[in-house]
Amino acid sequence: MRYFLLLLPLVQALQWPLSLQSLFTTPLRVAVIGAGAAGSSAAFFLSRGAKRLGREVVIDVYEKENHVGGRSTTVYPFDDHTLEPIELGASIFVDANKNMVRALSEWSLSTVPFENAEAIGIWDGEGFAVVMKGNKPTWWDQAKLLWRYGLVAPMRTQRLVKRLISSFLALYTGSNPPFDTVTHLSKVMGFPEFTEQNAKSYFSQVGIRGLFPEEVIDSAARVNYAQSLDEIHALGALVSMAASGAHSVQGGNWQVFSHMLRESGAKMKLNTTVSDIVQKAEDWQVVTSGGKGTYDYVLLAAPAHLSPYTLPSNLTSSIPEQPYVHLHVTLLVTRTPQARPEFFGLQEGATLPDMILTTSSKGKARVSAFNSISYHGTTRGGYICKIFSMSAISEDWLADAFGADNILWIHRKTWDAYPYLAPSLEDTYAPIVLAPGVYYVSAWEPWISTMETQSLAGRNIAELVMEREWDAEVGKTCNESLMRGWDC
Repeated sequence: MRYFLLLLPLVQALQWPLSLQSLFTTPLRVAVIGAGAAGSSAAFFLSRGAKRLGREVVIDVYEKENHVGGRSTTVYPFDDHTLEPIELGASIFVDANKNMVRALSEWSLSTVPFENAEAIGIWDGEGFAVVMKGNKPTWWDQAKLLWRYGLVAPMRTQRLVKRLISSFLALYTGSNPPFDTVTHLSKVMGFPEFTEQNAKSYFSQVGIRGLFPEEVIDSAARVNYAQSLDEIHALGALVSMAASGAHSVQGGNWQVFSHMLRESGAKMKLNTTVSDIVQKAEDWQVVTSGGKGTYDYVLLAAPAHLSPYTLPSNLTSSIPEQPYVHLHVTLLVTRTPQARPEFFGLQEGATLPDMILTTSSKGKARVSAFNSISYHGTTRGGYICKIFSMSAISEDWLADAFGADNILWIHRKTWDAYPYLAPSLEDTYAPIVLAPGVYYVSAWEPWISTMETQSLAGRNIAELVMEREWDAEVGKTCNESLMRGWDC
């Protein structure tokens, strides 16, 4: 009997559920620097993974701005919050962006379809090289495009885009371990051929030549990444062409990332600038003007060279300098649904395309004033117009292009919008793992930069943490009916 009583505590301990055992374990402490798409996703997927594994994690998210979403943000016309907001940064996502699409159903978010322009004009600085009917083109419209571009270049481009999308879709159900380098990621995807040379050279090499790449693909790359085909790598150009099924979240895409952070249970520290990240024994200390926090892991979800924090010198030296596109966004509300035709060399009263893209086929200097001008529906008293440009657009230019009396409201924003997607050889990307416990989410961006790929980068970092800390075999239970990160 005495022997049984001695064993009783051990027997009871073995029968304790995990929920009781967790009372005697220390939660994993994680700091996320940046509350944009990458940081929000890292917090969300780490929290959801911890719940599946019966683990506990405490997450603090530091954000220097007063809002979440990073480059996904909105503004209100006339600063009137009773009106529908306008996307100021990352505007759309597409059907193939499965994290964004899953978020819609997860949190019952409504979408606004990205309406096809009635007409898309490609401006070369002297005139419209081509005007395409974006909405319900007639057989004659299609015949003219076939005559101009032929079949070979468009069909070969379409096949490459389909291959690209298929490779990305494998990231949502595949059982690959998380990627510890961008080079490994690119090799698994089969993308080095796209990223190691500029788009102009690549397309010529694979037989995509003539006016189609010079006008159509070039204008798509310029509106999406502000880079021409001789500057951007082929992956960036192909992603620019993968715009089928475009949407935005009604009220703003930032809501996806707000929901992710809310569900993660993370403690938000808005308006908080991180000044230093310092190693303390086996832990990491995050220093702000308001105090210090000590963590097991620090996840850097903002570009290092654009951020105010200081890292230990041995970590900073491992991150290559990465220039970002300094993009100017000018939002207008105008009385009329188009600019002045005379500004584009047309007769007064002529109809302009409601989306004007630019091609550098006759030289970049000819189209240096703007990358794109597009109209996006109506608001109180007028029509919403968005202009992307590489320099600030002056009041005189706006008056000349639209008519001073025609402009009802102006809002300007300058972004470090995305990296220059220059061709890169293997092993030239920033490391994802900077040190044990410090991970660089933004390492993915020079490879490709979209809301969705930033979300995937955040999930990848969360999986690396779970693998290292809890020996989790992430992705092993995923199949085509389950979505990685969300269900398995």
